[in-house]
Amino acid sequence: MTYYNDISLKDPNILINHKNRFAMSNEAIEDGIRLGLILKGN
Repeated sequence: MTYYNDISLKDPNILINHKNRFAMSNEAIEDGIRLGLILKGN
């Protein structure tokens, strides 16, 4: 789980799913990676 109770606990290197109380499914993560690669042009 990536939810944090204090902003000082947030890892600045993690930009996806922060403050979410529920885990992302593998399918949602894979879809996001595919979309990112398409948008990036790879």
